[in-house]
Amino acid sequence: MTYPIQKYLTIILVIFFNLISNAQITFEKGYFINNNGQRIECLIKNVDWEINPIEFKYKLTQDSEQKTQNIKSTKEFGIYNFSKYIKANVGIDRSSEQIDKLDYKREPNFKEEELLLKILVEGKANLYGYSDGLISRYFYSLNTSEIEPLVYKNYLSNQKELRYNIRYKQQILNHLKCNDITQSKIERAEYTKKDLTKIFMEYNKCMNPEYKNLVETTKKNLFNLKLRLGVNSNSLKTYYFNSHGLDVDFGNELGFRIGFEGEFILPFNKNKWGIIAEPYYFSFKSEKELGIGTRSAKLDYKSIELAIGLRHYFFLNQKSKLFINASFVTDLSNSSTIQYSYGRVIDDISNISGLALGAGYNYKKYHLELRYHTPRDIFRNHHHRDSDLNTIALIFGYTIF
Repeated sequence: MTYPIQKYLTIILVIFFNLISNAQITFEKGYFINNNGQRIECLIKNVDWEINPIEFKYKLTQDSEQKTQNIKSTKEFGIYNFSKYIKANVGIDRSSEQIDKLDYKREPNFKEEELLLKILVEGKANLYGYSDGLISRYFYSLNTSEIEPLVYKNYLSNQKELRYNIRYKQQILNHLKCNDITQSKIERAEYTKKDLTKIFMEYNKCMNPEYKNLVETTKKNLFNLKLRLGVNSNSLKTYYFNSHGLDVDFGNELGFRIGFEGEFILPFNKNKWGIIAEPYYFSFKSEKELGIGTRSAKLDYKSIELAIGLRHYFFLNQKSKLFINASFVTDLSNSSTIQYSYGRVIDDISNISGLALGAGYNYKKYHLELRYHTPRDIFRNHHHRDSDLNTIALIFGYTIF
């Protein structure tokens, strides 16, 4: 029996995206200080900025109107226990970091700009970060001193060899004096958020053993491993270019699937994006008459596949969220056969690939996903045959860690 799968799928996806469009936008407790020095407690829309913002959305109360505050009227803003930004006029070098666009000047080309810098470490020594998507720059200050750039630049020698201005290491050596911060540690410190944060944290702890960095305390689980079990609704039609009487419609059949999914959460935009990789096994069987006498065809489909893709989350609250994902699916191993009653057996089925689109709901460690696979040709290696393999999966998942 053939079911109108596409019709049901369309209805479900329309309902799902309607839920997304009406999903609650989360505003979190924070504050901002305006140019008059007035501190305003409010709720700030936390989008976990990967690129330093020039404005942010806020509400005075959960039910009040959403407003926008920009860099021109803001001295500082923060989301408690998450992030903090401060406005500063600093010299910034925007020289390209791409090798084919490097110049021959060792010294940075500093130009003063008004920026909202992200405070990465706050204490006796403060570390600040800035990114516009193309470059990343870091700045520092000691106690109440002015904010200054940590100097780093790639450039070319006259012989067009790659050179590095790493004056930031000398700046750290000169100003962050502590027995625990050795010259060898400084030499190993790359011009990255991770390495610089570690050095500045170590200095502040050296000055005060009870020091804790209160700017960013939120811990992010960047990797999830999930067990995924499900049911596939599969349909397969085969076509023979020279023998239409041998065409087979195997109809819709249910099949079982099992797999594991690894999910790497990208460290920006507040855990809303993830890269997923899922190896899984699925199978289904069917037997149909050919319409020519008593001839029939028997399908025994078994495959190990790998889906690699991108996922986006829509948070509803702290415990639940909706998600959508798109994946490229390829066949890793296939031991499938089509056996005809007159003795013909096709067993060289492989190199099957296609796309998959999914949507689902996540509650704590559990999730449910509906996934649609675009039609695939299992006779890709055959010159005189064609086919359409269609799969829709309902998958239940549990996060192991």
